[in-house]
Amino acid sequence: MSPIAHMVQQMQQAATRPARRATSARITPELRRDVLAALQQGKTVREIRETFGISHKSLVKIRDAEP
Repeated sequence: MSPIAHMVQQMQQAATRPARRATSARITPELRRDVLAALQQGKTVREIRETFGISHKSLVKIRDAEP
């Protein structure tokens, strides 16, 4: 495989891979309220993360924050 073809192949693969790191979410009062409601309904951490697009770290901050 030529170097250019290899480079093109790597770029195509990189474009289809999901991002490696989630961006920081701004924790708004509405997001906090919705996440806490989902936790009270018994939703799993994974379901909440996927629904709201937040990281585990953000979810823990919301859960453990003082009201």
